[in-house]
Amino acid sequence: MIYWKEECARLVNSQSVVVVVDHYDENRVPVFAIRRAQSAGGSRSGKNSYWSVTFDEPLSDECNAVTFPFILATISFDHNHEILLLSKRLEEYHPAWTLDGYEKELEWRKGSALYGMKQMFNDLNKIV
Repeated sequence: MIYWKEECARLVNSQSVVVVVDHYDENRVPVFAIRRAQSAGGSRSGKNSYWSVTFDEPLSDECNAVTFPFILATISFDHNHEILLLSKRLEEYHPAWTLDGYEKELEWRKGSALYGMKQMFNDLNKIV
């Protein structure tokens, strides 16, 4: 079985900018990273292959790719060259643990990631 090949290829072909979790801070609040999808590639595991998106620059742990399920938000051009923003997974994202007193920080970071993703997409595509 081939997992996420079409999804990853679409992100690359549509010049997508994506949001992923880079790491967690000392309070266990996620820190998001905004990256440009640069290429797609698969790796085999038994009879299956799992596809990933490679970034234009690595994350803080020096990893430069993630499999499709780890992508929380995307912005790209659709088939009509209209801007397509998919952010539901980021908006609904919450770590499995309780963030005692840091819920507002998480919401602020999500909003900042969405804003930054839009800005990066606009800058890359020279949209004013």
